[in-house]
Amino acid sequence: MGCILCTPFFYMKKFLILFLVFYSCRREPVFMANRVKLRYMNSFFFKKTDSLSIDDETYFHSMYIDSMSKYLPMKYVGIKKGNKIFKEPINKLFLSINLAEKIISSDKYIIHNRSQVLLEGVIDFSRKDSLPIKINFSKDYPIYLERIK
Repeated sequence: MGCILCTPFFYMKKFLILFLVFYSCRREPVFMANRVKLRYMNSFFFKKTDSLSIDDETYFHSMYIDSMSKYLPMKYVGIKKGNKIFKEPINKLFLSINLAEKIISSDKYIIHNRSQVLLEGVIDFSRKDSLPIKINFSKDYPIYLERIK
């Protein structure tokens, strides 16, 4: 009778446990609700790998964005004055407005608080078809989500 530690089953079981632990640590958080209140936290720093998914739309952060892209600003936004381009640091209000514009342009959602988006950077939205919204985001993504009843 051989050693139980030397069997292929033991190594397979060990590999399976390590795989499950690794996979569970790397998984992105998931949030589901029929109506969501979303806001960015005060301090944030984005990496190129950071992303936010709302249902089937995924937004990545980039140094260069335009209003029609699937990208959100990373640190700065370029402002053109005359022949020069100036970099302005982004804040949570600008980031929320930029995301709200992308949500509105998808034509799948209703934003219930447009004035609050402009004043405080809080987005309260739901789907037009009343199905739950599924939100995925990178680990340590600086966002606060709340279910609205």
